[in-house]
Amino acid sequence: MEVITKQISELKQQLAQLEQLRIIEEKNNIKKALHHDTPLDTNFNNIRIELFKRKFGYWKKVQDDHYNIEREAWKRIRASYKGFDEQYVTDFPVEIISKSNQPPDFHFANTQGFSIHPLSKCQCRHYRDTRNGNNVTYHFITISPKFAGAPIKIEAPLQNSTLESILYLLEDLTSRVGKLENN
Repeated sequence: MEVITKQISELKQQLAQLEQLRIIEEKNNIKKALHHDTPLDTNFNNIRIELFKRKFGYWKKVQDDHYNIEREAWKRIRASYKGFDEQYVTDFPVEIISKSNQPPDFHFANTQGFSIHPLSKCQCRHYRDTRNGNNVTYHFITISPKFAGAPIKIEAPLQNSTLESILYLLEDLTSRVGKLENN
């Protein structure tokens, strides 16, 4: 009888050890899943950029002569514009995240002037590329209705405070998940 009780206790110990191994394996699987699903800080950068654009505005490229010329040539060759934007390379970005008093500055282009758009009354900056003569124009755009300097306004379905709250919650959740991963 004693032998059977000893074997039962050994089996219980082995079961306890197996349960501990299962728990450790499960924790490792959770850590792996969290590691793969945890958003990187760069994902939150999109929300930060959106908040900046709403608060301070941004410069948007509205005219690029070389883009237009090459786009039409692409269409003549391929009979559609499909795929052109993925292939077109330029040193002039589509959007520049900057305040109105900090217009874009390019070391390879001369500023051709500043103007106010007659219809929208927004600020415009004109550039001429010194390497190839390309003419590019940027308009300053604001999303926030509180900004008095730029009349172009875009309807924003989310309030800035809502985006700030979402960003705070996501960053807080990420830090908590990071702490769980480290434990």
